[in-house]
Amino acid sequence: LEPSGIAANDAFVYFTNRDLATVQRRPVGVGQATTILSDVPSCRIAATDDRVFLSCTDLDGARSLVACELDGSNLVTLFTEDSPFFEDGTALAAADGRIVWWDLQDDGNHLRDVAEDGSDPRTLYSTPVSITNGRLVVGSGWYFFAEDATIQMLAR
Repeated sequence: LEPSGIAANDAFVYFTNRDLATVQRRPVGVGQATTILSDVPSCRIAATDDRVFLSCTDLDGARSLVACELDGSNLVTLFTEDSPFFEDGTALAAADGRIVWWDLQDDGNHLRDVAEDGSDPRTLYSTPVSITNGRLVVGSGWYFFAEDATIQMLAR
């Protein structure tokens, strides 16, 4: 098992398995892991009470932001790498009915979000400064991230 992403809701823990190129889930508490998606070798992941969101690089190397039901069904693409709004899609998180990620473009780093249905994309923060590993933590009312070796806090 080599996870490249992990997320949870009240019912399941979701994780990517880079070795098997899968997304798996297991019940919170006791239970077996089951595969919900295959052929997704590298993903960041976020889960809400009714959907799973993935920022993936597929087997052909294309990057996309996708969503599916909790069991992996009804997979839909919200953005692809040819969108000016989505390049890397690291550090995926769910907050306040929106999906948040770092978009690491040539013109700088952008903290972006979109409604869970893929509508209303926004840029929350932009910087030309290097974002350390594209990490993002969502707190109550705040986003926290490392920028140029400094922990930053941005109101949600």
